[in-house]
Amino acid sequence: MSGALEYCWPIFNAFVLFGVFATIQATASLLTVKAGWNTSNFWITGSFFLYAMHFLYRPNLMAWLGGLLNPATPLAHLGFYLLMCLLVIGLAVGLYAILYKTVPTFTSVLVGGRIKR
Repeated sequence: MSGALEYCWPIFNAFVLFGVFATIQATASLLTVKAGWNTSNFWITGSFFLYAMHFLYRPNLMAWLGGLLNPATPLAHLGFYLLMCLLVIGLAVGLYAILYKTVPTFTSVLVGGRIKR
């Protein structure tokens, strides 16, 4: 394999894991300290719902949309990737918004909240 880039996968995975946490921490610090923004409960719990839910429909959506659009060039692949990100986030947040309005107790249980009596 001449010219192929080989990774040390344990180190690469550790960098990815710590990079995700560092990005989240840096973003949270910038938004709360510098801008003074506060996040609503909908977005806090909705982000967990997105994380927990996206793997259920993303592979099927990607296979269906990939067969439909069939990207052939690198630019088309980039557009396909960005479209997939928008669709996956949009579908999960849309479903969460519907559940949040119609069945808030069930939604609270889904995202780890407690049932309020």
